[in-house]
Amino acid sequence: MNARRDTDTPFIIGIDPAPAKESTAYDGTRFHAIPPQELRTWLEEQQRQAGPSGLLVAWDAPLTVDRAYTCPRGNHMVGYYRREFDDVVRRWVAQWSGKRLEEKAVGVGHLAGVPHWVLTCDVLGLPFGTPYASIARGPEDVKPGSVHVVEVHPAVSLAVWWLEFGCWKPMPRYKGAGNEGGEGLETLVRRLRSRSDLEIPDECVESDDKLDAWVAWRMAHDFVHGGASWAGCPDRGGYILPDSASSKKVGLRWEPALSR
Repeated sequence: MNARRDTDTPFIIGIDPAPAKESTAYDGTRFHAIPPQELRTWLEEQQRQAGPSGLLVAWDAPLTVDRAYTCPRGNHMVGYYRREFDDVVRRWVAQWSGKRLEEKAVGVGHLAGVPHWVLTCDVLGLPFGTPYASIARGPEDVKPGSVHVVEVHPAVSLAVWWLEFGCWKPMPRYKGAGNEGGEGLETLVRRLRSRSDLEIPDECVESDDKLDAWVAWRMAHDFVHGGASWAGCPDRGGYILPDSASSKKVGLRWEPALSR
């Protein structure tokens, strides 16, 4: 699956944003490293190159705020700090941790507890500011000439695949200091390749940033062509995940009200 720039298929970019080092992007053909101060300019250049085909960006960081969310353990509003769907996914991860997922293999941070949000506001104007692009609610929104963005969480997508494809042994922790190109990352990629038809680029064993950028791209690709969709709500908190996320085998479930 390579990047295509025609009027029928949007140009898709997966981005792992980083505020204190170079962000990593994947466009279906190659990886890019972009300093945070240059990311908005780089993205605008990709939009110009995409031309009439339009641009779809998969962004690995929160794009929305769940303003009305009330703390489950009290009656106070916490929507500017956390989102309901993130809490749902955190509980799902806890159910599998130590069983099919290694401890800390998948991290789901609070909205205000992740370091990407300043860069997200600066580059995309989301969740606060003047939006650079509209959030695509469905593949029908991604039309020729349009510019859209979707939220992704690559570690959660990887965990869904791990469970879907029945990978043996717990999913290893692939992030963290000292694990660049390390055993956890290499094992994760090797086992997913052996159990599925995922065409994971060889470069993904070099760093978790590249793996996350590729997974982001793949989620957006499958969102357009089939195989992935919103889990949660595009307006109040959610990510594009493989359609198997809600299957009995994987078991990530959320209340229907969360999708509205």
